[in-house]
Amino acid sequence: FVLTIHGDFRKEKLLGRIFFPIAIKLANTVTVPSEYLRDQLKLTDVTVIPNGVGYPDVPKTIYGQLEKQLVIGILTSFNFREKAEGVLTLAGYISEISPKAQFLVGGDGKFLQEYEKKIRGILPHTQFLGHCKKEDLFSRIDLFAYCSFFDNQPIALLEAMAYGLPVLSNRIGAVGEILTGAMAKYLADTRDEYKTILSKLIFSEKERRNCGHSGRIEAVQFSWEHIVEKFIRIYEDKNTCP
Repeated sequence: FVLTIHGDFRKEKLLGRIFFPIAIKLANTVTVPSEYLRDQLKLTDVTVIPNGVGYPDVPKTIYGQLEKQLVIGILTSFNFREKAEGVLTLAGYISEISPKAQFLVGGDGKFLQEYEKKIRGILPHTQFLGHCKKEDLFSRIDLFAYCSFFDNQPIALLEAMAYGLPVLSNRIGAVGEILTGAMAKYLADTRDEYKTILSKLIFSEKERRNCGHSGRIEAVQFSWEHIVEKFIRIYEDKNTCP
């Protein structure tokens, strides 16, 4: 059997985390979505297969023109305090750079109510959508700004790229394996660098459009059409049989 590990089970406090070492030994093949997670778990005999996402036929085409009408969004989980802290930090960046911009937050979790109050204390007009479909958020925003302090390979970031949204992120987990090539300049190593990139995207429609187009091109490699082929090859490989 093939065991796919999507996160660091040691830190995510999963109910069945104590069984992962046993499952790893019993599996014919183990896959992880990133080199980052492979290294974190100190696994050697594994196959890296990135997370897969749907690839919409019709991409984003309108990127907002006026700074005061710009809508910035993020989709994340509030079940992890480090992720919630990322949204709070992002709200602070927006308030410094463009307090007139709209901020939409999608996602639910046990820390949502606590951080909703904190975030509204910085950006009072922030809208919280709670648990929502990605399409409900993506269709309403001009820029997907990701910020987190605990992550592996955020699927929401990949989905935003596939949708054609301009994106940026801090360097966390395997984000460096997502924002590559032309998208590498939208990956921030420091808070000041993040604010610089965010400012460029907020005040330049051309920059948003270029970022959106480049991200959609890079996201092709993460489409299910490509990812499924990698899993099929594992099952077809005779070496995986007991």
